[in-house]
Amino acid sequence: MRNYVLSIVTSVIVLMPLYSNAQTGRWTHQIGIEVGPQIPFDIQSSNIRQSVGGSLKNATDMKIGYGGALNYYYQIQSALFFQVSLGFGYFPLGKPTFVASGSPVTYDLSNTALLNIPITAGVRYNFATSGFQPYVGLEIGYYFNSWTNGTVPTIATLTPNNFAMTPKAGIRYPIQPGLDFDASAKFMYLFSSDLPFAYLGINVGISYALNFK
Repeated sequence: MRNYVLSIVTSVIVLMPLYSNAQTGRWTHQIGIEVGPQIPFDIQSSNIRQSVGGSLKNATDMKIGYGGALNYYYQIQSALFFQVSLGFGYFPLGKPTFVASGSPVTYDLSNTALLNIPITAGVRYNFATSGFQPYVGLEIGYYFNSWTNGTVPTIATLTPNNFAMTPKAGIRYPIQPGLDFDASAKFMYLFSSDLPFAYLGINVGISYALNFK
């Protein structure tokens, strides 16, 4: 068993330099997919104005959801990329408390979920162009909201679409020429006059170069 493990470790060490140079070629277009858990943050009632004059007291029962994105990358320079993304976030609800006319009311929304679909564009900068490639990025765009699998009180009605901003940091590693493993954390902040909130996405995925040279 020990020799077997040593053989695997030795093979990885030998192959890593080969893979680490896989990204040195130039490509112009790349597509990718990423998925992972999406962690919502508490919503402060002082920042919320509901359509009927009430406010959301807390959203601590908004549960950890899941989501992902389809990504398109255009290589501007060797380390600078333009990105367009179509994502989604799915957040099950519990029993949040709403306040209307000064009286708190708790609703059972355990059969309801918030579906969030952001469409964003932005840039990404790689700090390396081969081997392990840490990067940072910023995306802005629009998002669409809807409730699924249940009903919600009128007081909880959302504005269906709003502005979104997403800073992002991650790391890439070439699996083979033109194919990259991607792991990232991105903070999605959703600006809304009705229900602004934010969530942290921890995603992993792969990206494939359409014209690797």
